[in-house]
Amino acid sequence: MNLNWEDANEAGHVVVECPSRKLAIYANLSGQVVLAHCDDGVDAVTLIEADEFDEVLGFLLKAMTEARSIACNQDAEFETHEAIGRAQGGKP
Repeated sequence: MNLNWEDANEAGHVVVECPSRKLAIYANLSGQVVLAHCDDGVDAVTLIEADEFDEVLGFLLKAMTEARSIACNQDAEFETHEAIGRAQGGKP
């Protein structure tokens, strides 16, 4: 795979850019959506065909909703743990 991350970034295709991971999303000349991912220096590409867009989007939205719920529950558990620690005389 010869993805040039600098070019993808300049074109506005990079949606996540962290030190250890990157994600770019764009349409290629064949009418596919390209999901390009780099994790710890290892690049991977997935192509989504036009007839798969709706199903993939549906699963992505479902996963996003589930992930937000999980993150919210984790935040609440952390806050509860912190409050218990403060109540027991621990540092905040």
